[in-house]
Amino acid sequence: MPTVPGHRLWRVLTAAVCLTIILVVAGCSSGSAPSEVRATKLRLVSLSPGVTATVAALGGASSLVAVSDYCELPKGMNELPRVGSALTLNVEKLASLSQAGGLTIVGPKMQLQWSDVLHKLAAVRVLPWSTPTELVESTLILGSLLGKEAAAKGLASHLEVALPEVGPASGARVALILDAGEAFDGTFWFVKPNSIHGAALHGAGYRNAFPDAVKGPPQVSAEQLIAVDPDIVLLISNREIDMPSRRRILGQFEALTPLTAVRTGAVDVLGYEGALVEGPGVITFAARLRGALGALGAAAPKEAR
Repeated sequence: MPTVPGHRLWRVLTAAVCLTIILVVAGCSSGSAPSEVRATKLRLVSLSPGVTATVAALGGASSLVAVSDYCELPKGMNELPRVGSALTLNVEKLASLSQAGGLTIVGPKMQLQWSDVLHKLAAVRVLPWSTPTELVESTLILGSLLGKEAAAKGLASHLEVALPEVGPASGARVALILDAGEAFDGTFWFVKPNSIHGAALHGAGYRNAFPDAVKGPPQVSAEQLIAVDPDIVLLISNREIDMPSRRRILGQFEALTPLTAVRTGAVDVLGYEGALVEGPGVITFAARLRGALGALGAAAPKEAR
């Protein structure tokens, strides 16, 4: 998943924050009995990195027959056909895969634009995937579809602990800023509180410096960021960060001396593969946030504002 600003980053984040799963079961009518559906071996096509990661975490990776261009396959798993994305769906390849029967296609809400085509291949079922609660519920449904109910219940339990939708009443105010890559234009994209990764910040024990629910693009200018003045600023990247990249990212803040976090040295970078994927990896994300923010906590004001 690329970490670029503008329409590409917003596409990835919107797909992550507004995710809806489309389940298309080829060869089964909408009135098929559950036993009839489960009797056919599940052949899964995932159009979402988060769904692919969840399927793998539940032990259902062997059901995958194709994935999106952005999905990361489990280590040691053979490469699978790529079928585009929610915006660039390769319908011809999906039609070819459906000929073998028993196909289930999983994708985000934007995939609805293809519903007429998909209805010709199979029945369509929609599941939400945009909030912590929806992530938990859809994980349980995926577990049922995969025949991995026990694993799904265990994962759902861990997700509920790691992703509280309400943050702590006091403590340091943190701005999680997304790495814009080489195309940084002076605008800062942030993790909003009403999102899965925003809940992970709550789970790490910190308040979001942007406490209000955000409906539009989560971005602010340098002036707006200074006005918010978070206690801690943590840059988040969806890839491993080498030293040149680290210097470039931190350099975005060198001139913002009015920021308390800049003056106190409470600015750092957290980057690794899959950091922004909305799946079971958010549990690890919350834990890594806790460690990174704890290391910066000594530099942040002790009293909440």
